[in-house]
Amino acid sequence: MIRPANRVTMTKDHILSEIRRTATSNGGVPLGLSRFFGETGIKSSDWDGRYWARWSDVVKEAGFEPNQLNAARTDEDLLNNLAGLVRELGRFPVMSEIKLKARSDPGFPSHNTFRRFGGKQALAAKLQRFCNDRVKMISRNSVSLPLSRTSKPKPRREVLRRLTVLNQATSI
Repeated sequence: MIRPANRVTMTKDHILSEIRRTATSNGGVPLGLSRFFGETGIKSSDWDGRYWARWSDVVKEAGFEPNQLNAARTDEDLLNNLAGLVRELGRFPVMSEIKLKARSDPGFPSHNTFRRFGGKQALAAKLQRFCNDRVKMISRNSVSLPLSRTSKPKPRREVLRRLTVLNQATSI
């Protein structure tokens, strides 16, 4: 295989020194794989299967602790955050609004975490059940809610209605 003249053959030592150099400029924290490639031009194919099997192995050998995966958020946490966004918007959000909220609020979950509930209809139905349970728990049957109708309401409208009742019940 002929390599371009300007392409440096990646040695193990060179890759490790680049990890150390970029970590130093990043406050002592090693970069993630994609950012490391962006800063150094060193691709996964330069080391993957040649020197190491995983990025975490590379980072360890360079003398750092690999990044830890975030713990999964609970359904209750996700639905609480979504309920707050519904209250804030006054309606059920579209995915772009969830993305915007996650970018502007570091404590808000990523839009991808809501995919565990299925599509938008399934998410709205899960939020509706969550709100129903909260209203029942808070009101202790003191708030009368019509739970059955002759025609089923749209889940998003029903979620908003339940959140309004929930807000009223909790502000008393």
